[in-house]
Amino acid sequence: QSTIQNPAAIAGTKSKSKIQNPMDKGTRGQEKIQHSQLTIHNLEDAILEITHQGYVYWQTPQPAQKNSRSIKKGEDFVVQREVIGKQEQLVVVTDSGKAYPVQVQDIPPALKQPKKSLIDLLPKSAQRDAGGTVTNFFLPDEQKNLDLVLLTQKGRIKRLPISELAHLTNRGLALIKLKEDDRLSYVCLTGEGQEVAIATTGGRVLRFEINDEQLPIMGRSAQGNQALRLRYGEQLAGCVCLNGDQNLLLVSQLGYGKRLPVNALRLANCGDIGTQALQFTSKVDNLGAMVLAKAEAKVVLLTSTGRSISLSVDSVPLWGKDGVGDRFAKLKPEEKILSVNRLKIVKG
Repeated sequence: QSTIQNPAAIAGTKSKSKIQNPMDKGTRGQEKIQHSQLTIHNLEDAILEITHQGYVYWQTPQPAQKNSRSIKKGEDFVVQREVIGKQEQLVVVTDSGKAYPVQVQDIPPALKQPKKSLIDLLPKSAQRDAGGTVTNFFLPDEQKNLDLVLLTQKGRIKRLPISELAHLTNRGLALIKLKEDDRLSYVCLTGEGQEVAIATTGGRVLRFEINDEQLPIMGRSAQGNQALRLRYGEQLAGCVCLNGDQNLLLVSQLGYGKRLPVNALRLANCGDIGTQALQFTSKVDNLGAMVLAKAEAKVVLLTSTGRSISLSVDSVPLWGKDGVGDRFAKLKPEEKILSVNRLKIVKG
């Protein structure tokens, strides 16, 4: 597991890539001109990094650090790190339900200032229509029998063949038809025979198999089916695609949580009510997030006071579907956990 790094510190490290660095020579005026014209010779060994605040950049591989340092209040941190390899474009999906290509050559190096966010790299029309990005990924080399599962804020779900992204252009590609009061919330890559788990803030989790009966293939113009009905005051708290016997991490807004084996949840049907998977010690508590609990993974909890709490998934005890779990985050009065960020660190 890679450690969390500060992008500011990253930018200050000495690069070993074949980059014509304008800071090595010339006057201040020349530096400014040349800095906007960095020549990239080879990005295959470069590392793509995306931060919690949405900034994106690449850099050369850095020496592994043995220990993670604490994250300061309000500090940005890396949530995604992977080798670019031979990829030429990154697919970015926004909450408006559209996918856009971002060319790898357009992603700036870590040294470049000011920093660029993923939204900054999208067309102006996308920046106007989208409130933010939902996910991003490189298209896999082998795409046969792979689909996208899309889930909206209002609980509508659909399965779309990933082959629909083959002819992606800068105009963007609508992946789902949304009503005016709905937005796209979750997207995951999956194949037939896998499962999906959907959680609500009320602590319910619905688990069902991905197949043509439960989740039929639909076209891009379809709205999808109702995955589950949200009760009054409920919202979605997570959606993950499952492959085999895995564990889920459930975290409540008041800092309670547990790892839950997927098999502890009843295998149901799309549209069912789901299983009560987390109980609460307080009427004001809710499920804050549900993410995959991969071994040796790390998550960062963000609170309403701007604090960041780093947590090793392996340190969270395993529970069944009954019970509140353990309290692993000491919160101040009125402080709540707003989000759980699972760090996506892919080693090349």
